[in-house]
Amino acid sequence: MKKFFSTAKKKLYSFLIFKALVLILFFIFSYHRIDAFYANLVISDVNNEAVNVFFIGIKNTFLLLIALTIFFTAFGMYFTHKIIFRPIGYIISALDKRSIKCIKILRTIPGEFATIGNLLQEENNQNYLLVDAKLKAEESDRLKSTFLENLTHEIRTPMNAIVGFSELMITIDLTEEEKREYIAIIHKSGKNLISIIDDLIEVSRINSNQIVPNYSNLNIDTCLEELYEAIKID
Repeated sequence: MKKFFSTAKKKLYSFLIFKALVLILFFIFSYHRIDAFYANLVISDVNNEAVNVFFIGIKNTFLLLIALTIFFTAFGMYFTHKIIFRPIGYIISALDKRSIKCIKILRTIPGEFATIGNLLQEENNQNYLLVDAKLKAEESDRLKSTFLENLTHEIRTPMNAIVGFSELMITIDLTEEEKREYIAIIHKSGKNLISIIDDLIEVSRINSNQIVPNYSNLNIDTCLEELYEAIKID
């Protein structure tokens, strides 16, 4: 798009310059033709004041036309650049580079370019929201993956105790005291497993906004003691 815009700009400027050169050459040619015709009249001893004034006026008119052609060509190029090409350049920069500066300038230009600037600003805001939502979704996915990994480990710990001590009770002859000890371990591990599942359900409800978390102070010593009691075997 930028290449197309640059090519169109060069073609328009080339056309304006070519048109101006054609007009200037025509005026110069006409000026010299009239000057030559006036010189022939002077040679022919035609010395009429009215004729002299008439030809001088025509020659001055052509000089004025040449000056006006140069002025209006330069003014037209400047006006076209300022009113059309510069705003379009801002639009291209805003689209290609997401330039905030160009969007701000567009919004200050009266007319349709201000509307385009507002639309580009709204698009930028939506893009920022989408990027922010994407980052949050990626972070949420990462946290969920980490949570599931930790949860798998937490579930395997009591399950290993349940399965292991159950196999021991089946395959090995145990005393009544050992059986009671193993049954107590299995029971404790079962309670820990139920607690983990309850925590998982509660976390799922929090993520789905079904319940609001109740934040409170935590005693680290008590938490570590409960954790130790939960994972110890004896």
